[in-house]
Amino acid sequence: PAPRPPRRVVVGVQGAVDPTTGRLAYASEEDMAAWLFPDVERTLAEALELPVRIENDVNLAAVAERAHAAADCPDFVLLWADEGLGAALVIGGRLHRGHFGGAGEVGYLPLPGAPTAREAGHPYGRHGYQELAGGEAIRDLLHAHGVPGADFTETVTEAVRRAGSGTGAGAEDGAGGRGMAGAGAAAMAGAGSGAPESAEAARAGLAAVAGRLASGLASIVTVVDPGLVVLAGRLCAAGGEPLRALVERELHALAHSRARIRLSAVTGNPVLAGALDLALTAVRDEVFGGPPPVTPCP
Repeated sequence: PAPRPPRRVVVGVQGAVDPTTGRLAYASEEDMAAWLFPDVERTLAEALELPVRIENDVNLAAVAERAHAAADCPDFVLLWADEGLGAALVIGGRLHRGHFGGAGEVGYLPLPGAPTAREAGHPYGRHGYQELAGGEAIRDLLHAHGVPGADFTETVTEAVRRAGSGTGAGAEDGAGGRGMAGAGAAAMAGAGSGAPESAEAARAGLAAVAGRLASGLASIVTVVDPGLVVLAGRLCAAGGEPLRALVERELHALAHSRARIRLSAVTGNPVLAGALDLALTAVRDEVFGGPPPVTPCP
C-alpha cells in the first residue's frame, strides 16, 4: 500500500529552540542562518499543517540511546565527540533541556587551558571545551605525537592501530565495567613492551585525548551525578574500547563520580532514530496518557 501522509515532524538541528523566545538559539548565523526567525516551530507547523518539533541533534541521539546503551539506566549523560562537542542529559528517563533549552551545550564549557568567551570576543567563537577536545584539536594533538591522518577520525583510528588496537578491547561486564577500564588500559599499555617508538607515542597521544575528554566530563558528572556516561560521535567510534577505557580511568581519577562509561550502541543514524522515537513517544502520550514508568539504575 502507498505510505500515508506524515502526522508529525521532528527535525534535528545543531542548536536548540529557546522556549522563552521561540527562536532557535545556541547556533551561529553561519551554521543555521535560514532558521533564525521568530516562532520557528509554530511557523513551520502552520506551513506544513502538521505538529513540528525542533530538537537538538545530540538530544535526539540520547533519546535513541535510551533503548540501547542506556536501557538499564534512566539517569545518564551522552557526550557527543565529533567535529564539534555536545552533551545531552537524561534524568529519570526524560530528556532535560533546561529553562532556555540549552542544557548540554558543553562545547563552550570554560576549562583550564582553553580560551574563554571573553578572549574569543564572541559567545560562539573559538573557546572552551571545543578548543581542547573538538575534532580539529584532537587531530592536531595526535599530529604532535607523530600520528598521521587527514582528519580526526583517521588520526584516532591510526593511533589505536599503532598503540595495539587488538588489546584491551573486550566488552564490558554486566555491571558496567569500572574494573574493566583499568584492565583494558593496562592491556593496551602492555602491548607496547618492546614496541617501536611510534607505538609509545601513539599510546601517549591516546592518553592525552582521553585526558581532554575526561576534563570536560568531570565538570558535567560532578554537577549531574549520572549513573552512566555514553560516548558517541565519530571520535569515540574511532577510538573504540581502548579510548573508552582510558576515558573511564581518567574520569574516575578526576571526579568522585562512579558513573559507568559505555560506547554508543545505536547502529545507523542515531539522530534519525531519536527523532523517530520522539515522534512515537508523542503519539503514545496522546493515545495512552503518558510514558511508562522508569526504574532506577541497578
